[in-house]
Amino acid sequence: MGYNATKKQWFYGLKGHFQVTNQGIVVAYSISAASIHDIRLVPELIDQYACPHVLADVGYLSQPLKDQLNQRHIDFWTPKRRNMPQSRLISTLLKCQRRMIETLFSRWQVLFHAEHNRGRCLRGFKSRLEQLLFVDTWQLIN
Repeated sequence: MGYNATKKQWFYGLKGHFQVTNQGIVVAYSISAASIHDIRLVPELIDQYACPHVLADVGYLSQPLKDQLNQRHIDFWTPKRRNMPQSRLISTLLKCQRRMIETLFSRWQVLFHAEHNRGRCLRGFKSRLEQLLFVDTWQLIN
């Protein structure tokens, strides 16, 4: 069971973690149980596709994780929580990038009903997800 702080609701099942380029193409992904904390999947995503700069959402906020990735020469940026000080310029720039990523997720929901994957097992779930990723990437590059 997981909690979506944005929607302020609990949910059961699986959740996806995606690494997306600035152009909106998914280059790495991982699926986990809803109860697994987001920061535990970051090393797996980084191993799938190494990138020197990573922008993550606030669910990935962790100083030990940031320090660990800095040792691997990876800049790991997350927006701060509302009660944490942050430069207004940095906050604005991060929000612009986050908007593009959230638009991608919204597009998946509208076109493919991504939140309602009908896979009956993890393998079926991943198969449906990979179909979505293939079609979406095909549309972006053509």
